[in-house]
Order: sequence, then structure tokens, then C-alpha cells
Amino acid sequence: MSFRASIVFPLLFIAFPTQAAELQGVVLENEVNGRPAERIGVDAIGANRAETDSSGKFTLRFPAKRPGDPVRVIISKPGHVVVNDVQLETVLLANPDDKPLLVLVCRTSDREEMARRYFRLRVLDAIEDNYVRQLQKLEVEKAALGADYERRLRSLETERNSARSGAENMAMDLAKGKPGESSELRRDALRLFLDGKVEGAIQLLDKDKLHRLRTVARRQKEGADRELEENAQAWMLRAQMFILQFRFDDAADAIQEAIEAAPDDFLVNFQFGLFNQQLNRYQEARKAYDRTLEIARRGKRDKAIAFTLNNLGVLNNDQNRPDDARKAYEEALQIYRELERQTPQSCLADLAGTLDNIGVLERGQNRPDDARKAYEEALQIRRELARQNPQAYLPALADTLNDLGVLDSDQHRVADARKVHEEALQIRRELARQNPTYLYRVADTLNNLGVLDLDQHRVADARKDLGEALQIRRELARQNPQTHLHHLADTLLNLGLLDRDQIRMADARKDLDEALQIFRQLAQRAPETYLPDVANSLNTIGLLDADQGRMDDAQKTLGEALQIFRELARQNPQTYLPRVAGTLSNLGDVHRAQGRRDGARKAFDEALTIYERFAARDPQQFKPDVAHVKGRLAGLGRWRALLGCGAAF
Repeated sequence: MSFRASIVFPLLFIAFPTQAAELQGVVLENEVNGRPAERIGVDAIGANRAETDSSGKFTLRFPAKRPGDPVRVIISKPGHVVVNDVQLETVLLANPDDKPLLVLVCRTSDREEMARRYFRLRVLDAIEDNYVRQLQKLEVEKAALGADYERRLRSLETERNSARSGAENMAMDLAKGKPGESSELRRDALRLFLDGKVEGAIQLLDKDKLHRLRTVARRQKEGADRELEENAQAWMLRAQMFILQFRFDDAADAIQEAIEAAPDDFLVNFQFGLFNQQLNRYQEARKAYDRTLEIARRGKRDKAIAFTLNNLGVLNNDQNRPDDARKAYEEALQIYRELERQTPQSCLADLAGTLDNIGVLERGQNRPDDARKAYEEALQIRRELARQNPQAYLPALADTLNDLGVLDSDQHRVADARKVHEEALQIRRELARQNPTYLYRVADTLNNLGVLDLDQHRVADARKDLGEALQIRRELARQNPQTHLHHLADTLLNLGLLDRDQIRMADARKDLDEALQIFRQLAQRAPETYLPDVANSLNTIGLLDADQGRMDDAQKTLGEALQIFRELARQNPQTYLPRVAGTLSNLGDVHRAQGRRDGARKAFDEALTIYERFAARDPQQFKPDVAHVKGRLAGLGRWRALLGCGAAF
């Protein structure tokens, strides 16, 4: 056998000296920065069988093929699948060293999560590439644009941020496609996108071509529904490519074409709602979700109904419509529980997600017991899911731990808060080590730990945690201000409080002024979302003014905060009445310092009335506030008695 092989191979080499082509590649585990996958079988028709080495690399040789010929690579590892399977169809290069084929493999159960991570990375790369190209073009035109340059630059940054805000959901949508389930046209376009050729993908998905395919599909007697569904998916991919190029109106038109192809398709209509929600087009989003809900209810598709209701709940909560949010969440929860009763494990992840959203709503409305009940059930589910499949579910587990830690802090359960925050931080640091896109989650937990440190007067730990959070968030806000600016402002606000506690007044004012400036800017675009942050910042700056004896400034600043909180409380009393009370208490102190006895008593009395009402339902959280204001009133009474005796204050 060995003698025959020694004769055959030289003959092949002599017969095709200029035609032989090679394909080089590397196989990694799970993600782009994953570990090399060694001893993986690699094959292709017309090539030798290869096996990856210790660095994950392989070489396939095609004696009878030339550069430019198409090939399909086959990867073999029991219990594993290829994450980016669409890229296994490739073309041989004249110089195989130029662009080795990257192949990602993962366990079969992890495919969708790993695909989501891979597509998210490619989506963000495409957005950044387009941003840089447009920025370079803008710089060339800077002199000619004159004063219009700054406006165009801000517009470009807003477009970039709008595109990035949808990156996660676009990645999830792309990741759901299973191998062999989409049309050849869509696979070819997707391959161009993954190769960095977004414009090429758009050209391939030419609208005239898609119109013709839709017309042909409608004339078919058999298979028309399937063809129209594929046509709709092609339009959706065209829309996603437009989003990557910041062509949002073109994207909206393409989605409308997808709806025209498949008007009763749940996912197409749902994606239109999500698209509008991410662009803060709330009215259009609500209209699309209503249509999605109608389709799902008509088809008695319970899981689709619950899925839509969950997103409607998020939309309502974002728009400060808590009663509508509660109604949507509770119906979704009821459906998920019934589905779980009928088919256990069928929608546990979705059930946990809705429970977590309910926890956020309940905490926002100062219903901590209900929030805790929802968080703890979500945590129990997510712990079990993460135990079964850590790759897919550890991020969600950390999210719930983080939310529960915030609630613990609210209720002064500091030991519990520190325990769950530290567990969340450990998970998130490990996720960020594997994938830097999780750094923003690390900063979230560091910020919350810093607040907890501040409450416990652990000032060195607070400065360390908040300082690291600030460093991460500044860089993220520089890259993507729309997504991360408000997080940066949160940390600046907390650092301002720390500086004030440490009598570092100049640093405190600098941090707080920057936070307020950011929140005011954000509130101009989305007042229903960011006005509470403006009021919180004003409240804190008012306290700083009072500390520095700037009582007129303090009264003005706290008065503006109170005006905002009163208006918010008129719409949502459960959430904002305690903040009205807190601001009134601060104003009472200022009036007292100014010698305005009646104004101080009026402010303290109203604050006490509010706090006592909330303490009746949640004594753990609000009894300290009641005691604080009562103490202020008692002090005010003593002050009045002293004045009556002619004493100076």
C-alpha cells in the first residue's frame, strides 16, 4: 500500500502543476477569540481530508481545482455544529494566505447563542466601518460645509447610535436561521455581509429582482406560501443591510415590502415593531405590535402572543405607562405559565425574562415585595438554565442578580446586596474576558457596588469601584454615546455624591454639572425617559449648593427638581411621590436655614404625609424617611420655641 502511494502522488503533482489550489483556515471554539479547536476533521469534495493542528489551523489541497472555483468545506466533530455555517461555502483564492477561512464550532445546544454573538460582532463591525467612511467623507467636505459641519457631524453620530441600538436584536434575528432553511439568494447575500461587503449584499438583493420573485411566487399553484416567506426574508435582510448603512427610511421601505410579501407573517410584522421601537418611533412601534398581536391571536399562537405582550410591556414602561405595562406583562406571564404546565422546559427562558421585567416595573413603582417575588422566581429559573447551559444563560443570570442587588440596596439589606452584586460581577468579568462586548455589564455592577459602598461609608472601595466604572463608561460613551451616555452620567452622579461626602466640593460640582448637562441633552430627545434623571441631578446639586452656603441657588435648583417630580408623580404616583417627598425634605432644610419657618414646616409636613403613606405598605424602606422628617419637624419646633424666648439661631 505504501509503495503504491509513493507512485500516485508524484503523478498527480506532475499532471496539475499550475492548477492545484489550496484553502487555508482555522477552527476556533465558540467565538472569534475562542480557543483553537484541535483534531477537528476537515474535508471537501475534491480535496484531501485534513485535521486541525494544536493552533486550530488546517490546509485543504484541491489538485483539480483553480483559484476562483467554489468549494464547500465539511467540518466533523461529534456533538458539535458550525456557528458560521454559511461561510463554509467559499471560493479558492490565488494566495490562500491572504484570507484564511475562519470556522467557529460549538456544542449543538449552544449554536444559537454563539451565532448571536458572532453576528453581533459582525453587525457592529459593519456599522463602525460605515461610520468611519462617512466621517472621512465629512472631514473632506468640512471647509465647504462651514457652520453646517457640526450639525452634520451630530446627525452622523445619531445615525450611528441608532444603528448600534438595534445590533443585539439584528444579531438574534440572524442567528435564528438554521442551516438549509433559507433561500440560496439570502445565503449568498448573508455571505457577502459576513465578508464585509454590505453594499454587495444590497445589490444582490436588488429590489426589482425581489419584486419579480414575489410576482412569480404569487402565480405558483404549489409552494407559493413558502416562496413568499423566503421573499419576505430576503426583503428583511435588505432592510438590515440598509440599517448598517444608516439608511433608515430605505430600511423601513424594505420592511414594508416584506410585509407586502407576507402580510400575515408574525416575525416580519414583529421585526417592524422592534425596528421602530429602537428608533424611538413609539407610535409606529405600537401600531406594528398591535398588528403582530392580532396575527398571533388569530392563529392562537400562544407563545407568539406572550412574546409580543412582553415587548409591549417594555414599550409601555419606557413611555412611563406603568398600568399598561403591568397589564401586558401579566397576560404574558399567565400564558407562559400555562405553556410550562403543558410542556415543561418549553419556554422557561421567556418566562424568566418576563418575570425580570415585572421586577423592574414593581421596583420602579415602589412595590418591593412584589419586585422581590418576581426577581427571586426569575433567579431560580435562570440558575437552573445556566447550570444546564452556561454559555447561553450565564449573562441572563447575572442580569437578574444585578437587579436583585439593587432592590436589596433599596431596602437596606446591605449584606444580601453585596453578596449578589459580587456574584454578578464575577460572572460578568469572566464573560468580558471571553468577549469584551460584556464590559458594559461589568461597569453596571461596579456602579451598583460603588453605590452600596457609599451607603456603607466604605469610601475607598466606593472610589475604586466607581472609578473603574467611570473609566469603562467614558470609553463606551465615546464609541457609542446614544447607548452609553446616560450610564456615564449615572456614574458621574454617584461620584459627585462621594466627592460631596468627602468634602471635595470642587470635584463634586464638576462631576454633577457634567451629569446634569448630559441628562438635559438626553431629555431634549426623550423627555419621558430622562426627565427623572434631570430632576435627580438637580436635587443633588441643590444639596451641594446648600452645603456651600449658596442658599438662593439651592432653593432655585431644588424648586426645579420639585416641579419635575410633581409632574411625573401626577402621571405615576407610585414611582415619583417618594421623590417629591425627598425633594420637599431638602427644600425644608433650605427654608429653615434661610429663616423661612413657615415654608420649612409646610415642606416637611407634606413630605411626612407622603412618607407615612408609603411606610404603611413598606416599613422597611420608608420608616427611616419618616423618622428623619419627624426629627426635622421636632427640631423646627424647638427652633420656634427658642425664637419665642428671644434667643438667636
